[in-house]
Amino acid sequence: MTSKNDKGLGLFDSVLLVCGSVIGVGIFFTPSKIAEMVSSPEMFLAVWVVGGIFTLFACFSFAEMGAAYPREGGSYIYLLELVGPLWAFLFGWSVVWIASCGGLAIVASMFGSYVDDLFGLGGLGTQIGVAMLLTFGGVCALGLRVGARFQSLLMLLKLAGIFALLYGGWRALGSPVDP
Repeated sequence: MTSKNDKGLGLFDSVLLVCGSVIGVGIFFTPSKIAEMVSSPEMFLAVWVVGGIFTLFACFSFAEMGAAYPREGGSYIYLLELVGPLWAFLFGWSVVWIASCGGLAIVASMFGSYVDDLFGLGGLGTQIGVAMLLTFGGVCALGLRVGARFQSLLMLLKLAGIFALLYGGWRALGSPVDP
């Protein structure tokens, strides 16, 4: 049971944080690329279903490891316990110096490109992406709760975008659903 003074995240923010980690902004970029690589709509859906199943298994695995090793540190702690300190150390440094930086660069680039295309800003995508990263970093620097609420808001907006795309696709197929 948690108290009001607990400094951790609540269930709502935790669930949206996990969703945000799994459903990145790539969801708005990769479907068209995958559709170009497969031969049919059925294969396209199969790729997403199989990917979703693997992702679900990964979530279950992390939940089990979290229950088995209830300490702060996540993947680092799991690797430390399962394969030893060398691999945990290498993983930690690769996340800091490669994965996080690369992931943030991709997100910033995609965001800047989308905004640039949407508003016709004449190639300012890089500057917009950098401004986005600085803004998000500033919000997160205000504290765990502020950062978590901000991330939760962004995840809810992402989900709204996904549902809007699904609804638009449903309507384009001529479904009888009318609001």
